[in-house]
Amino acid sequence: MENKGEERGLVFGVDILPMHSPQSKKEAKYALVVLSNDGKVLERVQGISKMELFKRIQECRPDIIATDNVFELGANEKELIDFISSLPANTKVIQVTGSPRHGMEPLYRIAKRHGISISSKSSSLEEAEAAARLALMGIGYEVSAVEGEVKIIISRARTFGPGGWSQPRYRRYLCALVQQVTQEVEELLKKHNIDYDFYCRKTKFGFITSKFTAYTTLDVIRKLIKEPVKQDVQIKIIPVRRKHLEFIPLNSHEEESGRTKYLIIGVDPGVTTGIAILDIHGNLLEIYSAKELSRGDVIRLISKYGRPLVIATDVNPPPEFVEKLAIVFDAEIYTPPRPLTVAEKRNIAQEYLEKHVREKISLNSHERDALIAAIKAYMSIKNKLEKIEAHVKELGVKVPIEEVKRLVLRGMSIKRAIEELLSKMEKRNEQQEEETREEVDINELIAKIEELRAELRKKGKELSNLKDLLNSYKERVKQLEKENAALKESIKKLLRERILEMERDKEILVRDQMIESLINEKKRLEQQVKELNEKISKLIGLKTLETRGDVIPLKIIERFTYDSIRSVEKELGIKKGDVVLLLDASGGGASTAELLIKKGVKAVIYKTKMSHTAMQKFRENRVPVIPADKVKIDAVESFAVVNKKSLERAVREWHESIEEEESRLTHEKLISIIEEYRRGRQNSGG
Repeated sequence: MENKGEERGLVFGVDILPMHSPQSKKEAKYALVVLSNDGKVLERVQGISKMELFKRIQECRPDIIATDNVFELGANEKELIDFISSLPANTKVIQVTGSPRHGMEPLYRIAKRHGISISSKSSSLEEAEAAARLALMGIGYEVSAVEGEVKIIISRARTFGPGGWSQPRYRRYLCALVQQVTQEVEELLKKHNIDYDFYCRKTKFGFITSKFTAYTTLDVIRKLIKEPVKQDVQIKIIPVRRKHLEFIPLNSHEEESGRTKYLIIGVDPGVTTGIAILDIHGNLLEIYSAKELSRGDVIRLISKYGRPLVIATDVNPPPEFVEKLAIVFDAEIYTPPRPLTVAEKRNIAQEYLEKHVREKISLNSHERDALIAAIKAYMSIKNKLEKIEAHVKELGVKVPIEEVKRLVLRGMSIKRAIEELLSKMEKRNEQQEEETREEVDINELIAKIEELRAELRKKGKELSNLKDLLNSYKERVKQLEKENAALKESIKKLLRERILEMERDKEILVRDQMIESLINEKKRLEQQVKELNEKISKLIGLKTLETRGDVIPLKIIERFTYDSIRSVEKELGIKKGDVVLLLDASGGGASTAELLIKKGVKAVIYKTKMSHTAMQKFRENRVPVIPADKVKIDAVESFAVVNKKSLERAVREWHESIEEEESRLTHEKLISIIEEYRRGRQNSGG
């Protein structure tokens, strides 16, 4: 072939050679037939490898690659998805023999039905050419590996922003910038007539983020949309790839075989989209909602269950999203004659769910609105559907009732719909009978009968063996039943014994717990006695020292307050010559000190800092005030003593310091008087 890179409107027919398989370690070989768009054979190639085939596809960029079995092009579904995804953007893969969902037919049978003469034992080149011609006639299913959708996500860049901006001001700037870029992208999509869905997160200053689902190829979007000049905004372009292959009929009659399940769909579009799917008997098949569902997501969900006859919404006029869905499925649109109140919606939904759904389910507002739309649409056609069903049964004709309903809902009369379906069925039966007559070969039939007889004899032997095995199993079952009865009796006996053991174990457990509790109490009391003995021993030691005159008992006052002093005085008494220990000296002042001075205490020992006024009061009244770290103190709980020698030394040092202080102050005062006298003499001129 010449000028391969410039050919347009080409169809590649491909068939794997006999004894070759894509699963084999040996490289598979193929037959290739290339047709022009007017059906002229341009090239025939026998024994081309998959790599060579792929290279030829990239060079020629054909419109169609036709085959009788798409799985001849890949070892598994994943490999096949990778292969189809890497084809040129406008190249379609067509399987002409049907689809897994709608059924498959042999290639030679479909070819004969469309005037192409090949036999069941045709060569690979003949089958490749037949596949190409059938695809050119619009026969078969497109095998899709990509969704035909591209996600375009616009948001602020990851960096927070330049220095010098306040954060709120910079956020407002980013929201406005994201909205500006979003509007530019939307104008491009509209200008090039690209269908799309749109979602965004708004603030009063603009968009936080926006998302388009564009229904076109990745190549088209990448040519139109470039990275923004400003670094503060980013655009992500992501193709939507299928998890599984999808078989899409090339024309509508592929699905009109009587097996299609027809549906009534309720849709509540928005940022969160709700979908309710009913069959045409009003039964709930699915109810679902999710954020940012694309139209493609909704189409794929619906297609799992069948083909919609009516797509309904609970608002009038219908949203654009619903109108586009109806166009895709060639379905009627239902809108309610008037808006329903929330209370009406709740009542309708509750009544429907109680009647049609066994298990209890909870619906959000989007699912409820979608369900209401579907229910109202069903109720609007229910009488017509029942009338159609009754009329068909009354006539006693064997036609697909679902197909009759579809045609009548599309505007055809019941009589005309039945006649049309009967005509199609008659033509199909005649065609099948003719094909059967053409295909029957007496020798093949005899061979098949012999094969079936041999299989029957084999199955007869297997059946006899199975009967013998069944009898032996029955005997074994009887034996096991006897053993089971004996075991049950043994279990009852063991259970009675176990109950007695458990009661004994319970009594033992209670006794053991009581013993353990008493042992713990004994240990606690022994420890308490030990601690008390130690305290008594220490108190005896301190009392001995007091008797010998080595220590002086202390009156312990917790806080330097009137209440604490009065409490100690009431309990122990504070008399002249006592030594007082203040555990907390911070709360007292001159008046509190005066209270102890009047009692005639010999000295005050303090553990925390004392106020200056209290300290001054004690000094004026010659009551020694001594820090606790200057003396040696021994204490047992609320009883304390001070070493006599350390106290006497501290008292002596305190008096010496006071005398030194007073001597210093007297000397300074005398100097001041002399200085004053001299200044007076100088001023008087003497």
